[in-house]
Formats: sequence, structure tokens, C-alpha cells
Amino acid sequence: MACAITIEHDRHTDMAFVILCEPEPGATIDTIPIGEFVGFPGLITARVSYDRETLYGLNIENFTLFKRKLFWQHHMFSLQKAIQLIVCAVKAGITIEHKRPAYA
Repeated sequence: MACAITIEHDRHTDMAFVILCEPEPGATIDTIPIGEFVGFPGLITARVSYDRETLYGLNIENFTLFKRKLFWQHHMFSLQKAIQLIVCAVKAGITIEHKRPAYA
């Protein structure tokens, strides 16, 4: 299912903020590094709520390098489609992690 994705790029810090939805009042937001898991080590963090199984967005550091790696190394020429792919992978990971039984 496609979701509305907003990308805001701050040119002074070269940081991009991918916004999927706004957090509800009182929501606990965890920031987790996911860059290594999706092929961009150190560049991407996710804003999630494990309690609500919700992905609020992504932070992409060094956005220029991210785009360069995306186009030249991974041969993905649509920034929007690449970010949708990363979002879907993170959403699936949150659901799987949350559903995993806790073994003592």
C-alpha cells in the first residue's frame, strides 16, 4: 500500500527528513539506526513507536551522499520509490520485532 511521503531537505545541514505521519499526543518516539540494515551504513535513522507499531519517519544524514549512492551504486533512479522501499522494509521489521515471542 502506498503512503503519502513528504521529504524535507535542509540544505545547510544536508539532512533530509522523511515524514510519514505526525505522532499522536503522548506517543513515545524511539530513534533507531537502520542504515546498516538497508545498505546505507550510518546515514539513516528511523523514528518509531514500538508500542503502537508505527513508523513516523526517517532521518537521512548527508542526503547528497545518500542520493549519489542510491543512483550510482544501487542503480535506483527514483528517489521516491527507493524511500518507499526502505519505509516498507522498516514497517515490516517493526511488526516482526513486535510480534516475536519473548523467551527467557
